[in-house]
This record gives sequence, structure tokens and C-alpha cells, in this order.
Amino acid sequence: MKCFLCQRESVIFLKYLNQGFCSKHFVRMIKKRFMRNLKNLKMWEKNSKLYIPKGKELRLVVLNYLFKDRHFIKTKKNSADKIVKKECMDDLAFYFIKNIFSGKWPELKISNKNIYPLYNISYEELKVFAECVGLKYFKKEPEKNLFLEKVKKIRPGAMFSLVRWLE
Repeated sequence: MKCFLCQRESVIFLKYLNQGFCSKHFVRMIKKRFMRNLKNLKMWEKNSKLYIPKGKELRLVVLNYLFKDRHFIKTKKNSADKIVKKECMDDLAFYFIKNIFSGKWPELKISNKNIYPLYNISYEELKVFAECVGLKYFKKEPEKNLFLEKVKKIRPGAMFSLVRWLE
């Protein structure tokens, strides 16, 4: 399959867009989406004090890579203006469905302090992104939900709708 933008060999095919992307354009797309999340949702301002958790798990490795070269002050959790959460789209959609089926309205604990910059990026996209930029990580798959897996097959863009409800 060819890249939608440049006709090079694609590394990923995104069903919800019905397009494939080469590593260069996919990395650019993820970085752009990440920055748009931070700016549009007012998650972060320049020179904010941020607490970014460290670790070898995929989500944490990608978060630390994406925040690299950004203007912010790294600090400890108790003195931070904002706390960066590692949850990606799959985690948040699973949380949403689990709560709905248990009879509770899901409320994401988004306060002025917690930010979720990966909320609209799937775990699979994070894996491909890490491979494209050469990040080493510990593999820890998110919890699978058969209902969500079927929804993704029938409606590839449905996960975006679920996490938008949590905004």
C-alpha cells in the first residue's frame, strides 16, 4: 500500500481515514495531533510546571518523547501546575464502556491539573509511532474489550466519538 501523501510505502493504514501513511507523514500527523490536543483543549501553556511520569511502558516513552524540546518546567508531582496522564484513546474508551455497562455515567477526572494529551491517539498508533522514531519500550497491552473490538471493526471512527463524550 502507498502513502496517501507521497506514494512511498505505507507503514500503517488508518481505517477511520481510509488512508495509509509512510513513516515520515505518520510521525508528522501524530506530532501535529499531540500539539493540537495541548493547544486547542488548553491543556498546557508555555513555561508551565509539568509533571510527566517516567517509565519504560509505551505510553510513557511516547509522552516523554513528544514533550521533548517543548517549553515547560519539569517538576515533582506535588508542585506541578499540570499532571500529564498517560491514558490513550483505547484506555479512555474502555473506561467509558465499562462504566456505562455498570450503570454509572463515566466522568473523567479532568481538572485544571490533569491533562490527557494522548486522548485521541490509539495504542496501535502509538506502537507504530514508536517504531518509526526508534523508541524502545516495554510492551504492556491495554485491556481488551470484545464489545469495543467489534465496534472498531464495524465503525473504525467510533472510538473518537466515545472519547469526545468525555471532553
